[in-house]
Amino acid sequence: MPTDQPADTSALCAELLLAYQSSVVHDLRGDLNGLLLTLDFLRRQMANRPETASLFGESLGDMDHVRTSLTRTLNQLEAVGHARRVVGGRETPSPLEQNLATVIGDVVHLLGDRVRRRNVSISLPPERDVVIRVDPVLFHLTLHRILGALVDLSKNGEIRISVAGQPGGPAAVRVSVLDAKLIPPDLMSRASNIDGVPAPVPHAVAAIALAMRLAQQLGGSLRRESGGEENTFTLVLELPPATA
Repeated sequence: MPTDQPADTSALCAELLLAYQSSVVHDLRGDLNGLLLTLDFLRRQMANRPETASLFGESLGDMDHVRTSLTRTLNQLEAVGHARRVVGGRETPSPLEQNLATVIGDVVHLLGDRVRRRNVSISLPPERDVVIRVDPVLFHLTLHRILGALVDLSKNGEIRISVAGQPGGPAAVRVSVLDAKLIPPDLMSRASNIDGVPAPVPHAVAAIALAMRLAQQLGGSLRRESGGEENTFTLVLELPPATA
Protein backbone atom coordinates (compact mmCIF):
# COMPACT_ATOMS: atom_id res chain seq x y z
CA MET A 1 0.00 0.00 0.00
CA PRO A 2 1.32 3.51 -0.71
CA THR A 3 2.78 5.17 2.36
CA ASP A 4 1.38 8.61 1.49
CA GLN A 5 -2.16 7.68 2.52
CA PRO A 6 -3.21 9.39 5.78
CA ALA A 7 -3.75 6.15 7.71
CA ASP A 8 -0.36 4.79 6.69
CA THR A 9 1.39 8.08 7.45
CA SER A 10 -0.16 8.21 10.93
CA ALA A 11 0.77 4.59 11.65
CA LEU A 12 4.38 5.12 10.60
CA CYS A 13 4.59 8.36 12.57
CA ALA A 14 3.31 6.57 15.68
CA GLU A 15 5.94 3.84 15.25
CA LEU A 16 8.72 6.43 14.93
CA LEU A 17 7.47 8.25 18.01
CA LEU A 18 7.57 4.99 19.94
CA ALA A 19 11.16 4.38 18.84
CA TYR A 20 12.13 7.91 19.86
CA GLN A 21 10.43 7.50 23.22
CA SER A 22 12.53 4.39 23.85
CA SER A 23 15.65 6.44 23.10
CA VAL A 24 14.57 9.13 25.58
CA VAL A 25 13.96 6.50 28.27
CA HIS A 26 17.49 5.20 27.66
CA ASP A 27 18.84 8.72 28.21
CA LEU A 28 16.83 8.97 31.41
CA ARG A 29 18.48 5.82 32.77
CA GLY A 30 21.89 7.34 31.99
CA ASP A 31 20.98 10.52 33.88
CA LEU A 32 19.85 8.47 36.88
CA ASN A 33 23.17 6.63 36.88
CA GLY A 34 24.93 9.98 36.93
CA LEU A 35 22.86 11.05 39.93
CA LEU A 36 23.75 7.85 41.81
CA LEU A 37 27.47 8.39 41.12
CA THR A 38 27.26 11.95 42.45
CA LEU A 39 25.52 10.82 45.62
CA ASP A 40 28.14 8.12 46.14
CA PHE A 41 30.87 10.74 45.78
CA LEU A 42 29.22 12.88 48.45
CA ARG A 43 28.94 9.96 50.83
CA ARG A 44 32.63 9.10 50.44
CA GLN A 45 33.68 12.71 50.96
CA MET A 46 31.67 13.01 54.15
CA ALA A 47 32.94 9.72 55.57
CA ASN A 48 36.64 9.99 54.76
CA ARG A 49 37.54 13.68 54.47
CA PRO A 50 35.40 15.98 56.59
CA GLU A 51 37.77 18.83 55.86
CA THR A 52 36.77 18.83 52.23
CA ALA A 53 33.30 20.18 52.92
CA SER A 54 34.08 23.04 50.55
CA LEU A 55 33.88 20.54 47.72
CA PHE A 56 30.25 19.87 48.45
CA GLY A 57 29.17 23.03 46.71
CA GLU A 58 30.55 21.79 43.41
CA SER A 59 29.00 18.36 43.91
CA LEU A 60 25.63 19.87 44.71
CA GLY A 61 25.97 21.91 41.55
CA ASP A 62 26.49 18.69 39.64
CA MET A 63 23.37 17.26 41.24
CA ASP A 64 21.38 20.32 40.23
CA HIS A 65 22.62 19.92 36.66
CA VAL A 66 21.42 16.30 36.69
CA ARG A 67 18.08 17.40 38.12
CA THR A 68 17.69 19.89 35.28
CA SER A 69 18.57 17.23 32.75
CA LEU A 70 16.05 14.81 34.24
CA THR A 71 13.34 17.46 34.14
CA ARG A 72 14.13 18.16 30.50
CA THR A 73 13.98 14.46 29.67
CA LEU A 74 10.66 14.01 31.44
CA ASN A 75 9.25 17.00 29.55
CA GLN A 76 10.34 15.32 26.31
CA LEU A 77 8.55 12.14 27.34
CA GLU A 78 5.38 14.13 27.98
CA ALA A 79 5.68 15.80 24.58
CA VAL A 80 6.13 12.45 22.84
CA GLY A 81 3.09 11.08 24.68
CA HIS A 82 0.99 14.03 23.53
CA ALA A 83 2.22 13.64 19.96
CA ARG A 84 1.42 9.92 19.94
CA ARG A 85 -2.11 10.59 21.17
CA VAL A 86 -2.66 13.27 18.51
CA VAL A 87 -1.25 11.09 15.73
CA GLY A 88 -3.37 8.16 16.91
CA GLY A 89 -6.51 10.30 16.88
CA ARG A 90 -7.05 10.00 20.61
CA GLU A 91 -6.42 13.70 21.31
CA THR A 92 -7.30 16.83 19.35
CA PRO A 93 -4.44 19.20 18.46
CA SER A 94 -4.55 22.54 20.26
CA PRO A 95 -3.35 25.22 17.82
CA LEU A 96 -1.80 28.29 19.41
CA GLU A 97 0.10 31.24 17.95
CA GLN A 98 3.86 30.57 17.98
CA ASN A 99 6.65 33.06 17.26
CA LEU A 100 9.18 31.17 15.16
CA ALA A 101 12.30 32.93 16.46
CA THR A 102 11.24 32.40 20.07
CA VAL A 103 10.55 28.67 19.67
CA ILE A 104 13.82 28.13 17.77
CA GLY A 105 15.70 29.82 20.60
CA ASP A 106 14.00 27.56 23.14
CA VAL A 107 14.90 24.40 21.21
CA VAL A 108 18.53 25.45 20.74
CA HIS A 109 18.74 26.14 24.48
CA LEU A 110 17.45 22.63 25.23
CA LEU A 111 20.10 21.20 22.91
CA GLY A 112 22.83 23.30 24.55
CA ASP A 113 24.79 20.42 26.09
CA ARG A 114 24.76 18.48 22.84
CA VAL A 115 25.80 21.57 20.85
CA ARG A 116 28.78 22.11 23.17
CA ARG A 117 29.84 18.45 23.05
CA ARG A 118 29.75 18.45 19.26
CA ASN A 119 31.45 21.88 19.10
CA VAL A 120 28.79 23.20 16.74
CA SER A 121 28.32 26.91 16.10
CA ILE A 122 24.65 27.92 15.64
CA SER A 123 23.50 31.27 14.28
CA LEU A 124 19.96 32.07 15.41
CA PRO A 125 17.50 34.15 13.39
CA PRO A 126 17.02 37.77 14.48
CA GLU A 127 14.00 38.45 16.64
CA ARG A 128 11.09 39.10 14.33
CA ASP A 129 7.34 38.58 14.41
CA VAL A 130 6.87 35.60 12.10
CA VAL A 131 3.91 33.91 13.77
CA ILE A 132 2.19 30.65 12.93
CA ARG A 133 -0.78 28.89 14.50
CA VAL A 134 -0.06 25.23 15.21
CA ASP A 135 -0.08 22.70 18.04
CA PRO A 136 2.89 23.96 20.11
CA VAL A 137 3.97 20.50 21.31
CA LEU A 138 4.07 18.99 17.81
CA PHE A 139 5.87 22.04 16.45
CA HIS A 140 8.45 22.07 19.24
CA LEU A 141 9.07 18.34 18.79
CA THR A 142 9.46 18.76 15.02
CA LEU A 143 12.11 21.45 15.42
CA HIS A 144 13.86 19.48 18.16
CA ARG A 145 14.19 16.43 15.91
CA ILE A 146 15.48 18.47 12.94
CA LEU A 147 18.04 20.45 14.91
CA GLY A 148 19.06 17.47 17.05
CA ALA A 149 19.80 15.39 13.96
CA LEU A 150 21.83 18.09 12.23
CA VAL A 151 23.79 18.93 15.40
CA ASP A 152 24.70 15.25 15.80
CA LEU A 153 25.92 15.12 12.21
CA SER A 154 27.76 18.47 12.22
CA LYS A 155 30.65 17.99 14.65
CA ASN A 156 32.93 21.05 14.56
CA GLY A 157 30.62 22.57 11.97
CA GLU A 158 28.36 25.60 11.63
CA ILE A 159 24.57 25.78 11.39
CA ARG A 160 22.55 28.82 10.39
CA ILE A 161 18.82 29.18 11.02
CA SER A 162 16.53 31.69 9.35
CA VAL A 163 12.80 32.31 9.27
CA ALA A 164 10.55 33.79 6.61
CA GLY A 165 6.90 34.62 6.33
CA GLN A 166 4.28 37.29 5.85
CA PRO A 167 1.33 38.18 8.14
CA GLY A 168 -1.54 35.84 7.36
CA GLY A 169 0.55 33.77 4.96
CA PRO A 170 2.63 30.60 5.13
CA ALA A 171 5.96 30.58 6.90
CA ALA A 172 9.22 28.67 6.65
CA VAL A 173 12.20 27.75 8.82
CA ARG A 174 15.50 27.17 6.99
CA VAL A 175 18.24 25.23 8.74
CA SER A 176 21.56 25.22 6.87
CA VAL A 177 24.71 23.20 7.53
CA LEU A 178 27.46 25.23 5.89
CA ASP A 179 29.58 22.17 5.05
CA ALA A 180 27.36 19.75 3.14
CA LYS A 181 30.05 17.06 3.33
CA LEU A 182 29.13 16.57 6.98
CA ILE A 183 25.67 15.29 5.99
CA PRO A 184 25.22 11.82 4.45
CA PRO A 185 24.16 12.30 0.83
CA ASP A 186 21.34 9.77 1.21
CA LEU A 187 19.93 11.19 4.45
CA MET A 188 16.67 12.47 2.94
CA SER A 189 16.05 9.44 0.74
CA ARG A 190 16.57 7.07 3.65
CA ALA A 191 14.34 9.17 5.89
CA SER A 192 11.63 9.24 3.21
CA ASN A 193 11.74 5.46 2.82
CA ILE A 194 12.57 4.42 6.36
CA ASP A 195 10.70 1.12 6.01
CA GLY A 196 13.54 -0.01 3.75
CA VAL A 197 16.35 1.02 6.13
CA PRO A 198 17.84 -2.04 7.86
CA ALA A 199 18.00 -2.07 11.64
CA PRO A 200 19.46 -0.46 13.61
CA VAL A 201 18.24 2.76 12.01
CA PRO A 202 20.74 5.61 12.53
CA HIS A 203 19.44 8.20 15.00
CA ALA A 204 19.71 11.06 12.51
CA VAL A 205 17.72 9.14 9.88
CA ALA A 206 14.98 8.28 12.38
CA ALA A 207 14.90 11.89 13.62
CA ILE A 208 14.47 13.37 10.13
CA ALA A 209 11.91 10.71 9.20
CA LEU A 210 9.90 11.60 12.29
CA ALA A 211 10.22 15.34 11.60
CA MET A 212 8.92 14.79 8.05
CA ARG A 213 5.79 13.08 9.30
CA LEU A 214 5.22 15.50 12.15
CA ALA A 215 5.46 18.34 9.64
CA GLN A 216 2.64 16.69 7.70
CA GLN A 217 0.60 16.48 10.90
CA LEU A 218 1.13 20.25 11.27
CA GLY A 219 -0.20 20.83 7.76
CA GLY A 220 3.26 21.61 6.36
CA SER A 221 6.25 19.74 4.95
CA LEU A 222 9.98 19.17 5.38
CA ARG A 223 12.24 19.02 2.36
CA ARG A 224 15.77 19.66 1.24
CA GLU A 225 16.18 22.96 -0.56
CA SER A 226 17.39 22.58 -4.12
CA GLY A 227 19.49 25.21 -5.84
CA GLY A 228 20.65 26.80 -2.59
CA GLU A 229 24.11 27.99 -1.65
CA GLU A 230 26.96 25.91 -3.00
CA ASN A 231 28.39 23.34 -0.57
CA THR A 232 25.53 24.03 1.88
CA PHE A 233 22.94 21.51 3.05
CA THR A 234 19.61 23.21 3.78
CA LEU A 235 16.36 21.81 5.14
CA VAL A 236 13.17 23.84 4.77
CA LEU A 237 10.30 23.34 7.20
CA GLU A 238 7.24 24.85 5.50
CA LEU A 239 4.34 25.77 7.77
CA PRO A 240 0.73 26.78 7.22
CA PRO A 241 -0.59 30.35 7.63
CA ALA A 242 -1.38 31.55 11.13
CA THR A 243 -5.04 31.79 10.13
CA ALA A 244 -5.25 28.13 9.10
